[in-house]
Amino acid sequence: MRDWIDKYVETKSNEHTRSAYRADLAQLVKFLGAWNHPGVPAAANWAGIRPEHLQEYRFFLQDRGYQDTTLARKMAVLRTFLNFLVANGVVNADQIGDLPPQTVVASTPMHLSESDVARLLDAANQPGAANRRRDCAVLTIVYYTGLRASDITKLNVDDVGPRGTSLRMPDGTLKALADEPAQVILHHMRENHTSLHNPVTDSWTSPADADMPVPLFPNRQGTRMTRQGVWSILKSCLGRSDLDPSINLQVLRNTHFRHNP
Repeated sequence: MRDWIDKYVETKSNEHTRSAYRADLAQLVKFLGAWNHPGVPAAANWAGIRPEHLQEYRFFLQDRGYQDTTLARKMAVLRTFLNFLVANGVVNADQIGDLPPQTVVASTPMHLSESDVARLLDAANQPGAANRRRDCAVLTIVYYTGLRASDITKLNVDDVGPRGTSLRMPDGTLKALADEPAQVILHHMRENHTSLHNPVTDSWTSPADADMPVPLFPNRQGTRMTRQGVWSILKSCLGRSDLDPSINLQVLRNTHFRHNP
């Protein structure tokens, strides 16, 4: 059964997607392997799959208490995988029956007020905080552009336009920045990207010469920051403020779209 999972997963280009899909489908295989329902034979292979197996699997996932969004993702993966099997002649449509999508109840995304954003950026730029310019710049760019953490890490020094008035986005488009705070802090990062303090060793480091192009937001070793590094910056800044410590980067991105409809 895992052979067909491998074939299906390899059709996905993103490594994280492949890993997530493989884990979701491995859970299905484990469930089928433990099948013990009178009147419905176990599925020794995909050709033996029946609508009853899939319906019971849905109930199994619901009983595990997954959030609606997680359950919807798992069922979406299952549907696309079954369609893949049908397209390759492994099963027929009658075997899988009707597998309706999982309904997700829409909710209003949490966002910050303008005063909350100001307090967060003030905490990031707090005098005495290590690398406060960089940390404030990271959160400022998330707020003014709505970029994801993975996109923030891809930005390079030469992506910043003259005087910080524009920023080349990861997809190659040029975004004009009319907001003065964003312009000022981006211009500073462009002109002073070598000034990074490591409080552990009490030393200053520069971006590695071999790492070209030069990352706009380097870590303490001077190499490209990771997504975890971006998340850590937010967590650290929240710890220096009186804001809810459970705020995450998605909340800050939601705030961008809320304030810039």
